[in-house]
Amino acid sequence: MKKEDVQRTSFSQIRRNKEQGVVEQVMPPVQKQSVVKPIARQGRPTKKDPNQNYVRIGALVPEVMRDRMHTALRTYLKGTHLSIDELITVAITNYLDSKE
Repeated sequence: MKKEDVQRTSFSQIRRNKEQGVVEQVMPPVQKQSVVKPIARQGRPTKKDPNQNYVRIGALVPEVMRDRMHTALRTYLKGTHLSIDELITVAITNYLDSKE
């Protein structure tokens, strides 16, 4: 039996062949596998240190304080601190060091 014939056999033909004592191998159709492309990182590049583990904390601050932090980052702290996260980390570190 040819390979094309084996793939095209129906279930009724398989039953008939089993009753007659003929054993034939039915090959399942081969499915094409899609190639998974790696997804490029999207968005802004991160400013985090890859060797440091970070955790998210939350704090409620007055809106005026947040506006002052944004203004400071864009004016006289420009270039020294890249983000509010870094500014808060430095401020908390300095506060904790002064209390020890």
